[in-house]
Amino acid sequence: VRFADVAGSSTTLKVRSYRDQDALWVYAANTSGTATSVDIPIPGLIDLSDGKTLENPPGTQIGLAPFQLRSFKAAAGSTLNQVTCPKE
Repeated sequence: VRFADVAGSSTTLKVRSYRDQDALWVYAANTSGTATSVDIPIPGLIDLSDGKTLENPPGTQIGLAPFQLRSFKAAAGSTLNQVTCPKE
């Protein structure tokens, strides 16, 4: 499975996605030693670490600890064209 970079990712915060017939799969990887956040503007993202649905309307920042990887699932047919990361 090949994930594609999502526009808006930075050099230290990578967001990638993959779509299949069942879902849109997304991960965010913080490769720096500093905590950061990202806005992934898809309502109803499911956090794959605990299965809980995030309350993340557009503009909501999802936190990442230093060197943390977070993975998510969105409903089939969801699209992700752009994320918003803090300026480096």
